[in-house]
Amino acid sequence: MCIRHPGWTNVILVVSYGMFGIVYLTAKQGWHAETALYVVVQIITTIGFGDITVTKEEEVFMIVFVLLGTVLVAKIVNDVSEIFLERASEQVDDTLHRMEDMLFTHGHRHHICPAKLHNLISAVLILGAFLLVWTLFFGLYEHCTCSYGYTAVQGCVDERCTETGGTTKTLLDALYMAVITYAGHQSGSIGSVLMVLGVVAFFNVISAVAEVIAGYQRYHKNRLRLSRLGFKHIDRDGTGLINQTEFQVYMLLRQGRVTPAQLRHLDRLFDCMDRDKTGRLSYQEIRDGLMDVDLE
Repeated sequence: MCIRHPGWTNVILVVSYGMFGIVYLTAKQGWHAETALYVVVQIITTIGFGDITVTKEEEVFMIVFVLLGTVLVAKIVNDVSEIFLERASEQVDDTLHRMEDMLFTHGHRHHICPAKLHNLISAVLILGAFLLVWTLFFGLYEHCTCSYGYTAVQGCVDERCTETGGTTKTLLDALYMAVITYAGHQSGSIGSVLMVLGVVAFFNVISAVAEVIAGYQRYHKNRLRLSRLGFKHIDRDGTGLINQTEFQVYMLLRQGRVTPAQLRHLDRLFDCMDRDKTGRLSYQEIRDGLMDVDLE
């Protein structure tokens, strides 16, 4: 199951990695589980605030642990890249299905797939809901902060933040805290769960926006490819009509799967393999011509 579904493999690896780190840091550092989770999430998300550090005795472990986390993140990024490549191939199937539906149902043409617009709207609404909730959280529940580091308010006590001169958040401050949290650049102390939800929600919107932009760009690129010149390149006999095989090549060209230069290269390859100049290739000619290439 894990081999066929790398997403589950990544989930298992992340959970195992996180649980090991939490258990180890809790036992060796004496931290609370929440603190250990906070540090582990920083490592996995590569944010690394540096506000909590381990003792000298555990620095070697942390070096190895962080490097392993980097390898894990690299694997996840690679798997995500492969998913996007697979989606690019699946988009051809989606386009063909939409074209078929329009031909049979006489439907309306859309510049962008409606499903992508729906995904974008859903992602924005979800992020907006989270922003509203956590803006209220920062504005009402954590409306005062003593901060830390060079911005720490001298003499401020968290339990009596307002009375001891802490900084009171305005609604704009609360919205700012919520936005930078979801952008993955939170600059203060915050729960680990909120950090993870922020990264997921924010990048979900980015992914949806990227899909809409890519769909819009593909639409206009396909319009450029749908030209009389491209049609003439496929119509080899110049009759103004193309057969089924030529139509398949034309659709590959229109969808951007191949370029005119690549088609010309294939023509030259065909001519080189067609040694008897019959305009056709036998299995033996193809085998002899491609054998050396296949062995590389």
